[in-house]
Amino acid sequence: MRKWVVILLFTAVCGCETIVDLEVPGGYQSRLVVESIFSPDSLWRVEISKSVPLRDITMRSELMVSDAMIAIFGENNFRDTLRQIDHGVYQTAHGHRPEQGSVYRIQVNVDGYPQATASSWAPLLQSELLKVERLAIDDSSATENYRMRFRLADRTGRNYYRLDLFQVAPFCRDETWGGRRIGDDPRDVRDYSRLTFQSSSPSFRDYPEAVDDPTVPDFEDLFWSAFFSDQLFEATTKEFEITFEAMVFESIRPHFMLVLTAYSDDLFVFERSVSLQDLYVGLPNFIHTNPVEVHSNVLNGLGIFAGYTSDTYRFDGDGNEWQEDILGVGAGELEPCQ
Repeated sequence: MRKWVVILLFTAVCGCETIVDLEVPGGYQSRLVVESIFSPDSLWRVEISKSVPLRDITMRSELMVSDAMIAIFGENNFRDTLRQIDHGVYQTAHGHRPEQGSVYRIQVNVDGYPQATASSWAPLLQSELLKVERLAIDDSSATENYRMRFRLADRTGRNYYRLDLFQVAPFCRDETWGGRRIGDDPRDVRDYSRLTFQSSSPSFRDYPEAVDDPTVPDFEDLFWSAFFSDQLFEATTKEFEITFEAMVFESIRPHFMLVLTAYSDDLFVFERSVSLQDLYVGLPNFIHTNPVEVHSNVLNGLGIFAGYTSDTYRFDGDGNEWQEDILGVGAGELEPCQ
């Protein structure tokens, strides 16, 4: 629904266009761009590049910075110096990963630029999958319906979350498109297909810009992802229920993955600003009088250094846990689709 609204609104405003050339007083000053969205599930990794004027046509490879000195500082005297593993890409050489609840600070030094710094954390997250229930279905149907409940223990203060649901599924190309093959959909998680789900929770929103902002309309009836805050249940333990429709394959029984993510404040504000900027670019001056500025928490630079924590639950149609390596997910071992 949302995409049709965007198309209609764009049609209404596209007749008016003004091109404005802006001159920056004193000339343009390039800035370091620090990009690291980290979690306890991954090694410390940072990309360093430099900014250029909007109208400059520069290859991405030319923007990457290869001579950066990068240090990560944490609690209990933690320090890690990252090394370059690719052009402009730096990673820990010691296998270090962020820890839940710990605050980290990054320090980036490059000749000719002021030192860039930023701080963030991977929030504490405590959740539990409570029940998975298969609903009554018609045996002739190509789908199955499910209901599931989970519990979230919220912390004091404003917190932001995201919920995603996936089903293990081979990616099939119809024979009319030039043959049938099994592979991974490059637009999504390897060997998984994203599922829509329904919920009566008043906290859930379809898009990050709609969270805690009643002026932003919500158009969808189904959730591809649910974004929400703890505005209605702060510092309490809250149960949620969703229902969803799963696909049926002859080659593999239903297996699902539920991912609940807790955002740091800076990461959620960043995600929301990116989403709002996408709307502004598509509909200039329609929703916002001024361009939307993408959020950055980097001092003396641009970009984002922010963390998140995810709880991942893998369960089959009977609610039993399963492991990816046993099922062959991610290893190219899924049987062909039927």
